[in-house]
Amino acid sequence: MKRLLYLILIVFIISSCAPKKEEVERIIEDGVEVIINHIEPYQIKGESNTFTLEEDFVIDTESEDLADLGMDYMELFDVDPKGNVYIYSGEQLLKFDNKGRYVRTFGRKGQGPGEYIYIHTVRIASGKISVFDDQNAKFIFYNPDGTLYKEIKKTSGIFTFLATCLDNGNFLFRERQNLPEKGIRSFHYSILDESFKKIKDMNPTYWIEIPYFNPSRISFLRNNMSLGISNDKIFVGSNMSEDIEIEVYDFQGELLRKVRKETKRLKIPMEYKEGIVERWKKSPVWEEWELKRKHYFPDYFHPFKEFWIDDDERIFVETYEKGEKPGEYILHIFNPQGIFVSSIALREARARKFKNNRLYCIYRKESGFEELVAYKKKWEF
Repeated sequence: MKRLLYLILIVFIISSCAPKKEEVERIIEDGVEVIINHIEPYQIKGESNTFTLEEDFVIDTESEDLADLGMDYMELFDVDPKGNVYIYSGEQLLKFDNKGRYVRTFGRKGQGPGEYIYIHTVRIASGKISVFDDQNAKFIFYNPDGTLYKEIKKTSGIFTFLATCLDNGNFLFRERQNLPEKGIRSFHYSILDESFKKIKDMNPTYWIEIPYFNPSRISFLRNNMSLGISNDKIFVGSNMSEDIEIEVYDFQGELLRKVRKETKRLKIPMEYKEGIVERWKKSPVWEEWELKRKHYFPDYFHPFKEFWIDDDERIFVETYEKGEKPGEYILHIFNPQGIFVSSIALREARARKFKNNRLYCIYRKESGFEELVAYKKKWEF
């Protein structure tokens, strides 16, 4: 009997000391689930929550091969499921294979079928390479072999530079509205059907002060909005609140859930402000728009810079918090349910994509040229 009691006591002690699965906080707001994340990550048992990177290949605009193609800049890019990379250089759309080797150029500058003047969005949708040319007011769809699949003329009167096609045939527009009486320009996303009739406006908005609207004050820390699109969901977040908040919609514009996270308030250092002011002083509008008198900075950085979505709908949110190494910034990792599970420090990049269990980054080199670096991503517990 004593042995049995000792055994029960040992089992109780072990079970009491063993790590328990942490209960994730959830609330309902206006009938929508909100995942509540705090400063520290949740401990989710048995789930990978961080990763290491191994360089796979580099596409370098400083190379002679790309110079011969006339490519010295990387404006936009996307990656297909096979790992092919499609880069818009500001002049032409080029395809590279999954080893970074040049394959072909898509279309050319012009106004004819399959031609573009200036591309503002590139997205792989339903196996096609879709681009939006706002100058020609049309969507162009290419087959992977470079041939033209179809074009759709934009018929909506919505003013937008950024628009893309969704996999269900609907369109996503970033709608712009000028409010000169308030001195601002506001932005939000809208869903339109195949006939370009508006289905729904999406709630997150942001605005910026426009100097030539003559506002009384002009912030030198600009607000912005991040967008991520998976196979069947849209992720939208504005950085105008004190905390991170990302709204998740379906392709009809129905709000499915919100992801919210408390953040550390980071004060904007003086050297950061001085650097921005010095750049503005070199502009001819410094005097014209009275920026010396009108400019200001908020006390704190925004809660995040930008976020990205991977194929499994994890969310990666880049913050203004610096890592231990120079040039690194902290990214928060959320699992597919929107639960904050860890943070990682990564080198700052001008653009990123999380695709095919890889990370693709565009960096500006010291020489002034740009390079796209593809990394293999290994998940760890």
